[in-house]
Amino acid sequence: MEEKAHNPGLELYKSMISSTAKLLFVDSMVVDKNDFIRHIPLNRESGRIAMRDSVFSLYENELADRRYIADGDSVKSAIYTQDFIGGNWTAPKKVIGSSNNFPRVNYPFLMADGVTLYFGAQCEESMGGYDLFLTTFDRDNGTFYTPENMGLPYNSTANDYMLAIDDVDTLGWLVTDRRQPEGKVCIYTFVPTPSRIGFDGDMTDKEIEPYGRILKISDSWKFGNRKAALARIENLKKRNQSHMTTGNDVCLIPISDNIVYTSGNQFKSPRAYELYKQMTTKRQNLKKGQYNLEVMRREYHNSDQQGRRTLAPHITEAEADIEQQEQEIAYLEKTIRNIEIEHINGR
Repeated sequence: MEEKAHNPGLELYKSMISSTAKLLFVDSMVVDKNDFIRHIPLNRESGRIAMRDSVFSLYENELADRRYIADGDSVKSAIYTQDFIGGNWTAPKKVIGSSNNFPRVNYPFLMADGVTLYFGAQCEESMGGYDLFLTTFDRDNGTFYTPENMGLPYNSTANDYMLAIDDVDTLGWLVTDRRQPEGKVCIYTFVPTPSRIGFDGDMTDKEIEPYGRILKISDSWKFGNRKAALARIENLKKRNQSHMTTGNDVCLIPISDNIVYTSGNQFKSPRAYELYKQMTTKRQNLKKGQYNLEVMRREYHNSDQQGRRTLAPHITEAEADIEQQEQEIAYLEKTIRNIEIEHINGR
């Protein structure tokens, strides 16, 4: 009897079925692989993703002062980081890839926290072709930790290329070619969770596997509020369309009656630019807080008397926190304008 060939990728896949993450997949669409990035409606607060050429991609943060780029050849590639300083991009510094463990990497995406990096890789630790990996930045040592395979349902025995997450709108996008014809990929829109949520321990691998493979997204709709997620998607698309047609940017600030900056790189005062970055972060946190407050208010409306007693102090605390954040942002806006005008006038 002929012995079956050893398949490390398949064995890794089988070993990860039991730890499949429970996610609500809201929708999906099939697009051409060579331009899938333009179909991901990422908001400006989460940065920008684009293709550098026909093969490699880049991620640039909202302030346009840091980016992660993939580069290499058909055998090896790596992810590099650059900072925009003094009107120029610094020399690329390799952070992941071109090693025996990760010879070929692509599709970097940095979370709004500035430390969590997702990317796709073809390597020994992959289930199929490309797998999605996660690493975080160690601020003490100035390096990234050893990347970890994200497991199911993010990965499969096919190619899973990219993961992008919008913290403000609580939406994520997973790009994969599982069960797709040559040259096509499927973009799944899902609702990310603050921490990984698994399935009940009494479920068998056979029962869990369909969720890990994302065989029917409708099976996942019981894991959350799909209607609310669809509403967030529509709102996000409208905001993006507004930016495209009007050129508006939620983080622009008028410096004077005659000066309005369209990018953080336009600041002349280093101090004003640093405060601008702080203000941008505060605005992101404010949006998250406003969304969470609205969720609690809806829960309060639909709760019984006991539930309302429990939620009431949390709502009051959240309202006070939002008011404080709004005051801090208003103060920063005024301070930034004053510092920048003084710098321009040479005072």
